Amino acid sequence: MIEAEAAASSDQLLTVDEAARLLSVSKMTLYRWDQNGILKKVEIGGKRRYRKSDIERLAGCKM
Repeated sequence: MIEAEAAASSDQLLTVDEAARLLSVSKMTLYRWDQNGILKKVEIGGKRRYRKSDIERLAGCKM
C-alpha cells in the first residue's frame, strides 16, 4: 500500500512555478531544459506541467 502511494505521488504533475521552486531555477531555465531535452514538459490544456518523478530525478543529479 505504501509503495502504491509513493508511486502515485511521483506521477503527480507540478506547475511551472512549483517545478522551478523545487529545483531552485527560473521558469526560463525550465523552458530551456525542455528545448534541450533535459526535462520534458507535459502539456495539458495548453499549460505546461512537469512530472514530479522527473523533477526528483533531476534534483538528485544536481546534488
